[in-house]
Amino acid sequence: MTKKDLIEVVAQKAKLSKKAAKVSVETFLNEIMKGLAAGEVVKLSGFGTFKTKMFKAKTIKAIG
Repeated sequence: MTKKDLIEVVAQKAKLSKKAAKVSVETFLNEIMKGLAAGEVVKLSGFGTFKTKMFKAKTIKAIG
């Protein structure tokens, strides 16, 4: 499912215009991203948990 598909489903099921559904979906996703960027764990009961993981920096050598 793409973001566009999700917007269409939300518009249909919530009886919203596609514009209103787009604003809702984008706001929802942006808030998840903001929480992750702030180092928070985002838990959606019955759906899943989103969290970031830091990795140690690596040095990469250019070939050529």
